[in-house]
Amino acid sequence: MVKIKVHSHNDIIKAYLRGLGYGVDVDISKILAAYTSLNEQEDISKAFDDIIYNKAKKVFSKDLSKMQLVALYKALFIEGKNAEKYGIDALLPDFTKADEYFKNSAFTVVPHYKVSVIPTQKIEPFTLHK
Repeated sequence: MVKIKVHSHNDIIKAYLRGLGYGVDVDISKILAAYTSLNEQEDISKAFDDIIYNKAKKVFSKDLSKMQLVALYKALFIEGKNAEKYGIDALLPDFTKADEYFKNSAFTVVPHYKVSVIPTQKIEPFTLHK
């Protein structure tokens, strides 16, 4: 198990960004300037998911739930190595360079399943040897 010592909101933000492919020494000053409410949030992970959800809504026109949109955006963000390509700018509100990659990706979301009643079937006995 990994032990993390949290000193501030910035540590939580950096840990979240590590999950998206950023390095330990990522400079979060642009993120804090663009999203000033981050330091006031109790649940920073939820606040970051909201940021990603808002970016994902602009990119994907699919009828997906919030959780699905956030997961899809994160998966494509990591797979496309956007942290390496664009740095912290990739998470800023007006950044759109990666949008075309997201739109043309081969990822699809599995449709919702349907539960239905299977009708009773008559089982006919049979014999293998006569």
